[in-house]
Amino acid sequence: MGEKQGGVTALLLLKTGDLVVGTGGGIIALFKGSNYKSIKKIQVQGGVTSLTRRGQGHQFFAGTEESQIYRINFAEFKEECIATCHNEAINDIIFPL
Repeated sequence: MGEKQGGVTALLLLKTGDLVVGTGGGIIALFKGSNYKSIKKIQVQGGVTSLTRRGQGHQFFAGTEESQIYRINFAEFKEECIATCHNEAINDIIFPL
C-alpha cells in the first residue's frame, strides 16, 4: 500500500472522444469507447500536473510534479523524458574561479 494514489490530476479530451487521464500517482492512461474502458497505461516519475496535445494529436506532453516533461506517442503509448529540472529550492551556488 506504499504507492502514492493522488486521484485524477489532469484530463485531456481528444477529438476522437477518447480520454487521457493523469493521476497524482504518476499514471497516464488512455480510455476509449462509449464506456471509457482503459486500454493503455504507463507510469511516469511524479504526479501528473498537466497534459497537452501536440499538433494534430499524434503526440502529447505530460508535466509532472518532479519537474519532468514527457513526450508520449499515441500509436505506441510509450513515454520519453524530454526535459528535467531540479524540483526543490536552491540554497547555495558556487562559481568556479
